[in-house]
Amino acid sequence: MSTSVRPKTKFRHSRLSARNREWIAGYLFVLPDALGLLVFLGLPMLLSLVLGLYDVDGFGAYRFVGMANYTKMMRDPLFWQSAKVTALYALMLVPLLYVCGLSLALLVQKTNRFNGVIRSMFFAPHMVSLIVVALVWQFLVVDKIGVLSRLTPALGLGGISFLGDPDYALFTVVAVSVWFLMGYYMLIFLGGLQDIPAMYYEAATMDGAGPIAKSGTSPCRCLSPRASS
Repeated sequence: MSTSVRPKTKFRHSRLSARNREWIAGYLFVLPDALGLLVFLGLPMLLSLVLGLYDVDGFGAYRFVGMANYTKMMRDPLFWQSAKVTALYALMLVPLLYVCGLSLALLVQKTNRFNGVIRSMFFAPHMVSLIVVALVWQFLVVDKIGVLSRLTPALGLGGISFLGDPDYALFTVVAVSVWFLMGYYMLIFLGGLQDIPAMYYEAATMDGAGPIAKSGTSPCRCLSPRASS
């Protein structure tokens, strides 16, 4: 009786140890990024909140004023206008990043020499310094002398101030942000797509799924009982 139980117990212990190793390895991979976020993002945010409790004269003198600064900020209409613009920016940027990133990943999903070059081209903006990105886009959209600013009158759209007009400034910033970040999200989605086993695509093809259904942009039957069998 004991001989029949020991192998199962030994296998269970080895299985748990394997899970523990995977758990430790996963957290070790996440640790550098987590420390970077904590040191360079979390702590400065916390110190900024604490600093808001003081009145600073700019010469090293600090006077504790409690919530007076935050009360004054809440009563300032410019704060609420800034919060509104920030919320609109996030609501436009996040969905566009996911749509553009997934679309580019589906476009370059197949592995060949041409897609390798295309992947590099899409990811190249993310490797450029933000200062360079700002200078390039300033050269393109600055009023009157920018390339796009000179092109719009020729197209019959009139003179458009991409950065000075409130109707266009936010959309311009969102467009530049998407252009800069979509290559990074492309790689994230590409890694997930390439991790999907080929058997699911084969099962979806046998079930009659088209290219759009197999890409995951619409519900497919690749996990249906017949496909899984």
